[in-house]
Amino acid sequence: MSRRCQMGTEVVVGNMYRLRVRVDVPGAGRIQKSFPICPVSGPGSLNKTERRRKRMEIVAQYNSLDYLKKVVAEETGTTFKAQSIRWMSNCKLRKRRPIKPVTLVNWQGYLDNHILAVLGSQSIAEVNNASMKKLVEVLVGRG
Repeated sequence: MSRRCQMGTEVVVGNMYRLRVRVDVPGAGRIQKSFPICPVSGPGSLNKTERRRKRMEIVAQYNSLDYLKKVVAEETGTTFKAQSIRWMSNCKLRKRRPIKPVTLVNWQGYLDNHILAVLGSQSIAEVNNASMKKLVEVLVGRG
């Protein structure tokens, strides 16, 4: 969000300072959300500089590359199988450092017989370390 020149707006709601900012939400696009910063007075209250630092932390949390990748992956909803088909077609058509046809046949066979059986129906966003461990177990023969 900071790359979009967004720092949010600090407002007082009741007895709390709150940050109003537009964030990317999977499936809903960008919406305005409000996050608590601190109480206006009493225990836990912050001075202006500390409130600004806390605002920047909140904005940075929703501007991280991992978060934005997650949002994009969930919005596109591409499955592992669809992406692998797209990748294989790109490998077949590329001009620079072309892949030999026999290698492509081997890769396609490995994808069809082993990898897609485990990961094919998952969306790209859901493929994580646990699913990779499951794939390795299947490939080793324990699954």
